[in-house]
Amino acid sequence: MSTPKLFEMDFDKAFSAEVKRLGNLATQGSYAMLRGEAPDRLIVCFYGKEVQSRSCFEYPVQNEFTVFANAKDILDLLKSFPEGKLSVRDSMLTLSAGKTRMNRALPPSIPEPVFPEFPAEGLSGLPQNVFENAALAAYAAAQSAHEDSTERVSILLTHDRVSITATNGQIAACVESPADYTGDGTEEYLLHPRVITALAPLSIKEDAPEILIGSDGRRYLLRFGEYEITVSIPSCASRRSSIDAVIKALSPTPCLDAVIDASSLTLFLERAKLLDSSARKQPVFLSADSSKGCVEARYETGLGNIEDVLPAQIGGSLPKAVVAISPRNLSEVCSHLQLPVMQMKIYGPSSPLVVTELAGKSKITHIALPIVVKQGASEDDLPFNVNDWDE
Repeated sequence: MSTPKLFEMDFDKAFSAEVKRLGNLATQGSYAMLRGEAPDRLIVCFYGKEVQSRSCFEYPVQNEFTVFANAKDILDLLKSFPEGKLSVRDSMLTLSAGKTRMNRALPPSIPEPVFPEFPAEGLSGLPQNVFENAALAAYAAAQSAHEDSTERVSILLTHDRVSITATNGQIAACVESPADYTGDGTEEYLLHPRVITALAPLSIKEDAPEILIGSDGRRYLLRFGEYEITVSIPSCASRRSSIDAVIKALSPTPCLDAVIDASSLTLFLERAKLLDSSARKQPVFLSADSSKGCVEARYETGLGNIEDVLPAQIGGSLPKAVVAISPRNLSEVCSHLQLPVMQMKIYGPSSPLVVTELAGKSKITHIALPIVVKQGASEDDLPFNVNDWDE
C-alpha cells in the first residue's frame, strides 16, 4: 500500500532552472531538503560541507512536511523533466511528464542542514560590481584538482575601493576598481569560487537585487534577492599578502614589456593541444626581442614541436627576455582576458610572467609562475639562443 502524498505541484522550466542554479551553488556531494510551510511556502535547500544555498517558492502547501534527498538525484530528475509534476511522499519523490514517470527513493537518514539565521541589521551591502569583478579573479582559485576547491577569493573592501585577489599557488589574479561601500572600516571576505561564478551573471543584470553579506564567525551569509547562501570561513589565513608581496617585489625589477594580440597566442596554445596530452607537462617557452619586434613561442614534446612568431610592440628596460610557462596556466590566463590585446611583462626565466589589462575602471593583473626547466640549467639548455642577453 502506497503512502499518502505529502505534496504535489505542477512546475515549469523557470522553476527547474532556479532549483538547478541552487544546486550548482552548493558544493559537490550535497544533500537537498524540500520543506513545505502552509499555506504557500516551498523551501528548497542544498547543503554540503562548504557551501549551502536555499530559496523560497510560492506554491500552495496544504500539509507541512520536510523530506531529504541526495542533491544529485534531484538535479538528475530535473534534467530529465524540465517541466511536469512533482509529488512527495514519506519515502518517495516522483517526477512525471505526460505518461512518463520516474521515482527516487528518499534515504532514511541524512544530516540536517546547519543554516544559521542572521539578523538583518548584521548584514552589510556590497557594491553591485563586486561579483562581476570577482568572477575575473575566481578562475585562479578554481584550479584545484579537487572539485570542492579549498581555495578562496579574497574580497577586500574600503569606503572607496574594492580589491579582489585569488590564487592556487601557480596562477594568481588581482582586480582593483573604485566602489562605494556602506560598511564600517575595512572588511575582507573569503568566498568560495563556486559562489562567485554562479552569482556573477545574475548580479550584472539591470534589475539585480542588492547583495547583502554578514558573518557569525564560522560562516558567511549572503542574501541576493530570493537566494540565501552560506559559505564556511576557511581556517587557513588569507593568501592575499603573498600575492601583494609578489607584485610589490616585481615592481622595481627590470622587465621586458610585450603587447601582443591575445587571439594569436590563444591560437598557438590551441595548436599545442593537438600534441599528446600526456606530454603537456612540458612548458611553453616565450622569448621576446626588442630588435625583432616579436614574441617567439615554442612548445616541445617527444611527439613533435610547434613554434610561432607573434608580432608585438616591445618596450621596457630589458632588450631581450625568456620565460617558460605551463601551457595550462597560460591557457587559463588567455581565456579570462577581457581585451583583445594583452600586455605581458617578462622579468626573466626564474620570475613570474605578469599580464595586465585596464578594463573600464578596473585594473586586472594575472600572474603565472614560471617552470624551472632543469635544476641549475644554463641558458644553453633553453630552446632559444639567449647568449649575450642583458638580463
